[in-house]
Amino acid sequence: MAQVLDDTTPQPPAKRRSGSNKRQRDRQLKLNLLPSEEQRLQQLAEQGGFRTVQQYILHRLERDLESAVAAS
Repeated sequence: MAQVLDDTTPQPPAKRRSGSNKRQRDRQLKLNLLPSEEQRLQQLAEQGGFRTVQQYILHRLERDLESAVAAS
């Protein structure tokens, strides 16, 4: 026999969103591209196994970004 839950049954609290994107990356940068440039970036990201163009760009800039942090 199925059990019916009463509307007054306490529910567990909703999970809070977390992750490094929320904690660390709070800046946005707008980049104007030609449609062909956007398509090429998407292709390169897919071919490289990245889920997003952002991941691809950050990966490609990783050394430059690390050296900038180390210099500061």
